[in-house]
Amino acid sequence: MLGATLGAKDYLERVCDEIRRLDTTQIEALSGVIEEAYHAGRFVFICGNGGSGANASHLCEDLAKCTLRDFENQKRLKVLSLTDNTAAIMAWGNDEGTTGSSSSSSRTSPPPATSCWRSPARATARTSSRRSIGPIVGA
Repeated sequence: MLGATLGAKDYLERVCDEIRRLDTTQIEALSGVIEEAYHAGRFVFICGNGGSGANASHLCEDLAKCTLRDFENQKRLKVLSLTDNTAAIMAWGNDEGTTGSSSSSSRTSPPPATSCWRSPARATARTSSRRSIGPIVGA
């Protein structure tokens, strides 16, 4: 579509076509996971890279703000965008390096933990936290 010119009507038709292609069962499943986390008092962590990181940040703020009707008394959804955690990002860069190699840059998940979690005294906590993690949604 690069270089294509669409009028308003054609653009809106294309947007509607794309929306119709969405798998609503996946959207409803994600909504259910978020609602379960809300009722259980668990955190919802959202992350992305590049433009998806900006989307993750935006979604996090929308979930935190737009799910409230009573700002004073309503229980709040615990939601955090990992993309916005500058301290954690800097710790990863410090502990794991910032240059990356072909093997580290092609990881599908982050390194297991920062250096403080590598000590033998933290092995039990690491194992326990892996068992208690909630559902993971996404690609």
